[in-house]
Amino acid sequence: MCEKDTRRIDEKADETSDNDSREKTRTVKFDIGEFVHTHRKLKLLCSSWVDLYRRMVLVFSWQSPKTSFVWFIICSYLAYISPVCFLAFPLAYISILLVSSGIQRAGTHNSTLLDKSKLIKKKAEDKLCIYMERYQEIHNFDAKESDTTGDEDDDIFEQEDTNESLQIQSYQFSPETTEYKSVVSRLVDYRQKQKKFNSGNCSSCNVPFKSILKKRQYCRHCGEGFCSRCCSHRVKRAVFGATAPAAYAETVLVCKPCYDYLMGPYSEDKPEEVDSGLIVGELKYLEFLYFYMLRKWGVWDSTLKEHAFHRSLCFIIFYPLKTPSRALERGLLIGTWLGGLILALLFIFSVKRVHETLDSDHYTITCRPVPKTSSERALVICGFFATYLIPDVLLVIMAVAVTRFLLRGQINPPPSQQQQWRFQDAKMFVGIIVLFVVPYTLISVYLILDAIGVVQFHFTVSSMILRVAGALSISNCITLPAVCFFNNRQFCNTLKTLFWRRGDSLKTIGPIGIALVTAGDNQ
Repeated sequence: MCEKDTRRIDEKADETSDNDSREKTRTVKFDIGEFVHTHRKLKLLCSSWVDLYRRMVLVFSWQSPKTSFVWFIICSYLAYISPVCFLAFPLAYISILLVSSGIQRAGTHNSTLLDKSKLIKKKAEDKLCIYMERYQEIHNFDAKESDTTGDEDDDIFEQEDTNESLQIQSYQFSPETTEYKSVVSRLVDYRQKQKKFNSGNCSSCNVPFKSILKKRQYCRHCGEGFCSRCCSHRVKRAVFGATAPAAYAETVLVCKPCYDYLMGPYSEDKPEEVDSGLIVGELKYLEFLYFYMLRKWGVWDSTLKEHAFHRSLCFIIFYPLKTPSRALERGLLIGTWLGGLILALLFIFSVKRVHETLDSDHYTITCRPVPKTSSERALVICGFFATYLIPDVLLVIMAVAVTRFLLRGQINPPPSQQQQWRFQDAKMFVGIIVLFVVPYTLISVYLILDAIGVVQFHFTVSSMILRVAGALSISNCITLPAVCFFNNRQFCNTLKTLFWRRGDSLKTIGPIGIALVTAGDNQ
């Protein structure tokens, strides 16, 4: 009985060890259905937070006008009641922007790290493949048949040479060598296929083809390679001249420039001798020409117009390349807020109560900066330059530059009537700059003359100058929309429909109009 029990215990132990070894050696298969199901569950759980974040972004960016207007009134009322809210709301807004941008940068940083790791892995595989190929070449070179060069020793070493050649042939056709060659050839073929599929970038957005979502798509019109995002338009085969009945139902993929070229409003008037394959190359050439000429000479008009196969492309390419990115705009806006807040807090320390004499029998008390030490004087001077002088000079330079552009446009009018809105927006932009320049210049000149001591201003005159400049500055909130209404009817219609149709409103105004809407919202 004891022997039977020990045998059973040993058999059970062997079975458990076998099961453990099987579990250890068992490979887990990837289930795409379970992955999609988990992804949908995660998306469903996070949908409420995503909706809340999007609504907050819409409110803060004034893309939801009614809610943003109510939020603006509440914040203004709270800031008027308590000074703490006046500082708390901008700081909270800046912190929210910084947190959101930090999360976005963290995601991009992780993606860049993943791309770098993939690139390093790919380089390592390429180096391994190169070393394997070299080793194979050396191995084949050593295994080749070697012929004797001496004629006198042929009879003596004839038997040895034949034996050596037989050994080499048997070594070349040994199973180990063939298996080695097959492994190397498979590795080389795999790497060549991967290079072929993953090589190249998108002809439009220059994104590398390295994932399933960014796979290569060929345009059926120009033949260039694009990603799935840039080559997503479909055109019927009958557009290319096919006369089969199925050509009026079947569609093929084309890129966006070819789609605009084929389905545009003037597609029937285009000459037949224009090569459609030159569209993408022409756009790339014009972009390169613009950057090269701007860096080298700063000239773009004449040469660009000579090389462009359509003159409106000069305006289409020149202006979008001049617009700043969203990250730069966000950085400038946050930097301006933080700089203004720091200057305001530092400027308070030099402000003191001063007794101003009106006449022999009357006086009043005012609050103005009275610097006594050298640090306070430096602070007041820096605040003057950063608050009044530098913005005034920049605004004047911008007004002069845009005015010169308008004068040049009157001498050389735009190539088509479709570009007239650019000049209308530029005129409106000059008017807005002038509205800001007048109060800034008035305050700057007054402060400079008062600091130098050339003119002794009476208290009544100085208070009138300051009050008039302040009234002009505050009145910009009223005069700025009036200038926009009187100079651009399209902008007026867009603002009218902004509260009812959100999505279609910003499509009808130009980039300067969108910038003005954003600037008005930020104020």
